[in-house]
Amino acid sequence: MTNWIIPCNIQKYDLIGAFKKNSKLNWKQSINVNVNDIVYIYLGKPIQKLRYKCVVLTINLPKEEIDDAEFRIDDDAYNNYGKYMELQLLEEFEDERLSYENLKKYGLNTVQGPSKISLNLLDYLSIIIKEINESKTKRSIEYSTSTNEILPSNEEKQYLWINFNSREKTLKEMDSLVGITYEYSWGIKDRATVRRIRATSALKPGDQAILVDIEPDSGIFARGIVTSEPHPRKNLSRDSHSEEDYVFDLKITEVFKKVPRDIILDLPSFKGVNIKSFLKGVSITDMSKEQFNEILEYLTEDNMTFPKEKETIDLAQPFEITSLYFEDKIHIERQVRTALVQGKNIIFTGPPGTGKSKLAKEVADFYQAEFKMVTASSNWSTYETLGGYHPNKENELQFKPGLFLSCVKDTVTNDNINQWLIIDELNRADIDKAFGSFFSVVTGDTISLPFEADNNQLIRLQPETSEQSKAPQEHVYVYPEHWRLIATMNTADKSSLFELSYAFMRRFAFINIGVPKNITTELVKHYLTTWVITDYAFSSELAQIWSLINTCRKMGPAIIKDIATYTAAEPNFTDALLLYVMPQLEGMLREDINRFIDTLKQEMREHIDANILNEFVDDFYGDAL
Repeated sequence: MTNWIIPCNIQKYDLIGAFKKNSKLNWKQSINVNVNDIVYIYLGKPIQKLRYKCVVLTINLPKEEIDDAEFRIDDDAYNNYGKYMELQLLEEFEDERLSYENLKKYGLNTVQGPSKISLNLLDYLSIIIKEINESKTKRSIEYSTSTNEILPSNEEKQYLWINFNSREKTLKEMDSLVGITYEYSWGIKDRATVRRIRATSALKPGDQAILVDIEPDSGIFARGIVTSEPHPRKNLSRDSHSEEDYVFDLKITEVFKKVPRDIILDLPSFKGVNIKSFLKGVSITDMSKEQFNEILEYLTEDNMTFPKEKETIDLAQPFEITSLYFEDKIHIERQVRTALVQGKNIIFTGPPGTGKSKLAKEVADFYQAEFKMVTASSNWSTYETLGGYHPNKENELQFKPGLFLSCVKDTVTNDNINQWLIIDELNRADIDKAFGSFFSVVTGDTISLPFEADNNQLIRLQPETSEQSKAPQEHVYVYPEHWRLIATMNTADKSSLFELSYAFMRRFAFINIGVPKNITTELVKHYLTTWVITDYAFSSELAQIWSLINTCRKMGPAIIKDIATYTAAEPNFTDALLLYVMPQLEGMLREDINRFIDTLKQEMREHIDANILNEFVDDFYGDAL
């Protein structure tokens, strides 16, 4: 998956109005875009902010299929372009941190046409958008009874029985429903019982539902999850209750062979319960967690007929590095592809600044894999990585999945997912303590953890098999065949950090990302081009300094980029070395550092003040050397 940024001239096209009317648009396709790519839209003057995030649904359309003529301010600017793509709006932002001035600080150049988003800018956008979403106040809608009593909000998960009518067009093809989000509506005038008011008064994302078809062939047929809070919707096309309808979004997560509604008569948790509201067509009825689980267990006993289509990752593609420069690029590409195809996880090793972390992200991006990136910690244990019991709001212990488990399962919907894990600075953790029994999963074994899920079953970790899977179960975590863990390890730290056990190492492919063997002015110019540092006046001096640094301690091009960026703005190599190189020498003998400074003094006399470097060593390291 590639992330793009495209500009919109709002003086010629009213994009704001267009997205208010329709969440989908056709857009000129002048880039090598693919389906599922992400497109961020930047609004030009006078707004000058990144405003929208979209996903590409369709490409190579020969003509526009969505009529947006009313939003064209300048018709002359909209001739037939030849190819169009269809965009689906995902998010809209209104935040000063997404202004041009702020985006420019993180690598955004003049937005004059479509372009790929750099990793640096993408990291910034991810952080800001996450903060925007976290700061949005969640609405809490409360409803009154006929006596105007305010019902309290309920923060715990609800379980619902919801009746559908199969004459609705979205239910004609039962085997195509999984993954569909259905807008479910009901009228206030229909809410005739206190039981139904209780069921709908505190609906919230994450609530679970059993779906029941009421016509023409009644029966329990699906499971769903509430994905929005209820909210009023006016001016509906239907006549009845048009001013009093409420809607919420309900995503169908599983479809089963239809079974009669009255099977609940034989379930223990329904004994002694007034089940009239379940069997007489009441739109929404709440149920207990035990009742929900008993129905689900009945449905999932070799009964699922329409499993959700599995998303696959094509690891057979020849990996290609596009945004980074490496001296041995072809060799690295071949190693990465071979390791992934053979089912190996990867650890990139090498000195600081060689681009290991960025390469790990580029691998995941190339194979269009969603990924999560974290930095290892010496405090990690299986509690953080696999999971453990946490107190909930009722002070009861409840299992919460850790870092590894959350990569393969959506704990709200129980859907299996495939989110690769990137661990930076892996050897900062005590591997055996942190990974624990996860070693066995990596090698294809099934293991059980000493914790119970909400369905009272032991948590189970298992690899994906070629057999048809049953419905996702709350206690089962399935590791997809093409799930991968990619880690980085700074070899300069290895002496002071935890050693990797042989049991761990044999489960990974180690790929060394070293510093260039032959540092020349031409090599530096290659890197300067990759870094988009133009008109740099000190290429030969930078090459000489890099070579001298590597005689003392191996350092990769990322640190040299910092020196180049600094000296391009302020041509003072002494300050650049103080900021980016000297702190990296910690752990070296004082005599070796003195020898390095003396060499700099002899070779780079015109650019280096050795006295300032020596003063820094005295102050920064003191007697520690």
